[in-house]
Amino acid sequence: MIYTYFISAYLYRTATSDPGCVSNVTDIKDWTEKNIGMLFTKFSSQGSLSPTQIAEFAVLFATQNNTKMIDMLFSCLEEGDALQSTAEFLVALAQNSKASIRNPVVRNIMMKRTFDIISSHFSIFSKAAWIDWFGSKLVPLLPSLTAEMLTTMMSRVDCEIYHVM
Repeated sequence: MIYTYFISAYLYRTATSDPGCVSNVTDIKDWTEKNIGMLFTKFSSQGSLSPTQIAEFAVLFATQNNTKMIDMLFSCLEEGDALQSTAEFLVALAQNSKASIRNPVVRNIMMKRTFDIISSHFSIFSKAAWIDWFGSKLVPLLPSLTAEMLTTMMSRVDCEIYHVM
């Protein structure tokens, strides 16, 4: 309720030179502290956002076409177990967005950053993992899958996995 009636309304305002309040912030923690403050005291004590919280912010910033903040959010996902965090993020993103990310610039950044994280793990992906990632988790971002990404994928799979794709 606080998000819907206060935070979202505040951040979506357009009669300002800084919609989304992204000027003079260095990272997502800095943005959160400056713009949400005490609502996220748990965030401050943990030192980072959960993948679910990152997904909630991603939906907000995607609708604002805010590529700077999308990049900052992905930097948070890269801390710790990036593959697991990205998997949790994509599940939460699908639940929060109810549709694909419509802005192609934002979606391209999200796909590239996700692909950068997961591609280093392709050599250990099982058939089930390929199905899970490319048949489920990545679906909202797949319109931004590039020929270069496909080439990278194809160079790391055998015929059985190729048929899954």
